[in-house]
Amino acid sequence: MANSAGISVGLNRVAWAREAMIVLVASMLIAAGAWLRVEGVIPFSMQSFAVLLIAGVLGGKRAFAAVVAYLIEGAAGLPVFAGGPAGLIHFSGSTTGYLVGFAIAAYVIGSTIERRKPQSGITLSIVFFIGHIIILGAGLLWLVPFVGIQGAFAAGVAPFLLTAVLKSVLAAMAVPPAMRIIGRIA
Repeated sequence: MANSAGISVGLNRVAWAREAMIVLVASMLIAAGAWLRVEGVIPFSMQSFAVLLIAGVLGGKRAFAAVVAYLIEGAAGLPVFAGGPAGLIHFSGSTTGYLVGFAIAAYVIGSTIERRKPQSGITLSIVFFIGHIIILGAGLLWLVPFVGIQGAFAAGVAPFLLTAVLKSVLAAMAVPPAMRIIGRIA
């Protein structure tokens, strides 16, 4: 009996280690998305794409854990955020609301996809766009006290709506192949 208990504990440790690795790799994918920036009048990164792709593939709890790991990495000083700055100072700037929105969207969208299991790419794109609205809404709420509702919408939401649509469609297209890859690993 001691052996079977030891094996059970060992298996639990292996399962825990596997889950931790999945979450850490997912947090690195978010960091890679932050580094993929498209410069222009309104620069944007692929962070939200990565967050929503992870939510679609890993589900709500794992995706939430990956975003929290990403935020902890950035708070600890690792260069994981868009534009490179890291440390706690990053949580007092204009992007704080969006960072919080990543965690909310990861959980809500991941849990929704787990429950509803949308099969259509169009449906999945819409779900991911709702995730972008959650992220942008959190950013808006953070910005309102500083620049008012009109200023927050004009600077923090409107410029990103088109890219939110594009990234939502890309994430919906990326989920099936990502699921096949995860299926092979698991």
